[in-house]
Amino acid sequence: MQEIDFSQKVLPNTKQLEAFQNLTLRPTIKGQHETIMALFNDLCKNAQLSFRNKDLVTKKTMLDNLFAKNTAFTNQLIGLVIGQLSNEDLKSYFTDSKEYNKRIKQIIKERIFSKL
Repeated sequence: MQEIDFSQKVLPNTKQLEAFQNLTLRPTIKGQHETIMALFNDLCKNAQLSFRNKDLVTKKTMLDNLFAKNTAFTNQLIGLVIGQLSNEDLKSYFTDSKEYNKRIKQIIKERIFSKL
């Protein structure tokens, strides 16, 4: 059996990323929860998406597809979060914006899914 070297899969600045995520991004997203849900509900209404009477697997798939295909919506959500950051937080965000964007999308997806 081949051993797996997990050290190569961990980003060198993971602790900084997680700290920024947990201390800055999560509270910011939580503070914007009502706005995020309003945007999501409006998108569902306009796109005639219904999550009612769907099982959890179908809801998860629909939500994943929505985030994957609707980049305008995901960029709007990311912008909503970034717009709430202080200048100091923005400097940290810009150090690895691609990774932070992934984390923002994932956190928001989890929050939306928990309310479906």
